[in-house]
Amino acid sequence: MKRAHETEVLGGTLPQGMLFWGPPGTGKTEVARALAKETGWSFLSTSGNELLSDPQAIDRLYRQAKETRPAIVFIDEADDVLMDRQFSAARSVTNKLLTIVDGAAGKVPDLLFIAATNHPQVMDSAALRGGRFTEKVEFAPPGEDDLALFIARWLADKGWQAQDTPQELARLLEGRAIADVQAVLQTAVNESIASAQRAGAAVTRTIGSAELRAAMRTVLMPPSFDDSAHRG
Repeated sequence: MKRAHETEVLGGTLPQGMLFWGPPGTGKTEVARALAKETGWSFLSTSGNELLSDPQAIDRLYRQAKETRPAIVFIDEADDVLMDRQFSAARSVTNKLLTIVDGAAGKVPDLLFIAATNHPQVMDSAALRGGRFTEKVEFAPPGEDDLALFIARWLADKGWQAQDTPQELARLLEGRAIADVQAVLQTAVNESIASAQRAGAAVTRTIGSAELRAAMRTVLMPPSFDDSAHRG
């Protein structure tokens, strides 16, 4: 995307649309924002529900995107507006969005639509064909090694460190979405600070398994967190 013109001169193309799919909290929005920041493209964000609730929203969004090109248009919960039209009461809105994305109304260069969904199976097949949301990227909870790296970096950015190894903390949180991992880590840090303040002690700036387990009980709703599953 940084060298879009060179790509096109060489016979390549940039996608008109991409689909980010996977469970909630796996970083779809964050990656879209990071892509815009890395490439220097404008970032416009909306949701499927917003596009459905206002008949003029798509036209305004498209006009703004053309004015701020190069731009990424991010549509969160896109299945709301791109649901299979057999079961949708908003066919006209879906049709309009698909027409814009595939360039049938006039292709606009340097414009990328990214749709994010937790439920790709309910989306209209026409939205997923080539020329529309052509490239599909799956987002899944990180594995243990990736999670250990994320925990180490997250703590380092805060000026904290793991009392146990990041790998040991990752084993407790494996299978959790990144959003949940961040919330658990932040809660553990907050409680460590509060505990030291109540005791009139110095803050050690370390968290271990005990602090993490306590934070998980606070943040993760049952049955998402079964403490017995993480013992021994």
